[in-house]
Amino acid sequence: MIRLTRSAIGSPSRTLATALLVIALAAPGLARLELRMDGHALVPERDPAVVYDRTVREQFGVRDPLVVVVHAGHPDGIFNPATLRTVRDLTAELGRLPGIGPAGLVSLATEQGFRFQPGTLRRSTFLDPVPDTPAAVAELRSDLRRIGLYDGTLTSRDGQSTAILVGVPPEADRRELYETVRGLAARHATPPDTTDVLGAPVAETLLGLHILADLGVPRAWIGDAGGGERPWGPGLVPLAFTVMGLVFLAGFRRPAAALLPLFKVGACLMLVLGAMGWMGVPVYLTTAVMPVILTASGIADEAHLFRRFGELRRARPGLGSAGLASATLADMTRPVTQTSLTTALGFFSFALSPLPSVRAFGLFTAGGILLCLLWSLTVTPAFLALLPPGWIVAGSWTGSAMPGEGLFRRLAVWTVRHRRVVLAATVLLALGSLDGIRRVVVQDSWVDGFAPDSAFARSMRRFDEQFQGAHRLLVTVETDARRLTGAVDASAVGDRRLVVPAPAGEPLDPAVLAGGAREIRC
Repeated sequence: MIRLTRSAIGSPSRTLATALLVIALAAPGLARLELRMDGHALVPERDPAVVYDRTVREQFGVRDPLVVVVHAGHPDGIFNPATLRTVRDLTAELGRLPGIGPAGLVSLATEQGFRFQPGTLRRSTFLDPVPDTPAAVAELRSDLRRIGLYDGTLTSRDGQSTAILVGVPPEADRRELYETVRGLAARHATPPDTTDVLGAPVAETLLGLHILADLGVPRAWIGDAGGGERPWGPGLVPLAFTVMGLVFLAGFRRPAAALLPLFKVGACLMLVLGAMGWMGVPVYLTTAVMPVILTASGIADEAHLFRRFGELRRARPGLGSAGLASATLADMTRPVTQTSLTTALGFFSFALSPLPSVRAFGLFTAGGILLCLLWSLTVTPAFLALLPPGWIVAGSWTGSAMPGEGLFRRLAVWTVRHRRVVLAATVLLALGSLDGIRRVVVQDSWVDGFAPDSAFARSMRRFDEQFQGAHRLLVTVETDARRLTGAVDASAVGDRRLVVPAPAGEPLDPAVLAGGAREIRC
């Protein structure tokens, strides 16, 4: 590291050109980044339960349900021709979406009732044709009440809403599908009717978009993030950049001292995210917080370097920029390296996790910390060697404290003076907090990740109150896999019974007929 630092200070222009070239090579990877916030990305791929769930979904064609809810504004609720026509037309258009098809839809327009199509033995769906008279609407209401199966699944308990269940194809881009379905639903909703698009796929998509918005990703890059249910804020990363820049400006009183650390962190974030894009690693729910961590941890090295640079400038006024940079790094390379390496090793420990999303978080966060360290020992010294010393610290700088530094200095002095009391209080506090461990609650609900007063959370609560809920519990019943085949005489086939002959020379055990597949030829 020391040799690398000396080389950077000796050839600062070449060092900066190399850094810019590497950034330019990594930048196109940002366009290849994918967002993956679905729950399947947060579980171990080889866990027996996950493997079994995947097998069942493939065998039975089970899909995660996206729910389109049509809320009727009519006094009779959904039982009016206009709303029912909306359900029919919206169902037909959703069925034409790629990967959906009729098999991926369930609504009043797809389910069969008691009636037959004229001149055939084929049953008609509830909305074929759409009831357009009071008598026909009353008949539909009566049929649904007699069946009872659709109460709470396709129709709300108060009769004011109806649901269209859309099975999300496994290979579908959930965000794109959600935006398409939301647009179709809004276009078909005729006032006073309204529509909502709900379900776990929607929650996953919105949560991911909200996280990207919080991280400061431009709105034009990722769309509306939830249909405009909340104002678009500045984002956590830009806010962290602003706060860090103000802290450096207050501590060193020079714009360059505030801009160089921010340029460093921005470049390292671009390198890490660009590498993820080139390597095909998506942005998981876990890795979405990585930029904030790198911003907070990666900027700390420059605080130590600039402070030592200012102290040496005051102590050795005759040294030029390159000499001050060399002396600064000679003193600070070892502590800066040790601090960054221990932090990186802590994040590398996440690589042992069976969860791909956690492994990606640990590996790329650790890699980002090491990139920040490399930058601090090469590019930052190159800048220090090229820029006039007065651009980093003022000539009258006397080691002024960073904001809050005086308070923590006094706290440290007080702690040393009363160390026994502090240690005893710390031990008591640690022991007292042990009881809190058993009170920890795992928040595993997608909906609880939203603000309680957000539009999506309100819509989900309304749906859960009036329907059976947007989540499904899959129950699989397995039987004996043995397959028995055989032939019987036609005389053994009666009106309501079938006489099965015993195998030759063996007694027939009736238990073997229960479960499994049976093939009988007459």
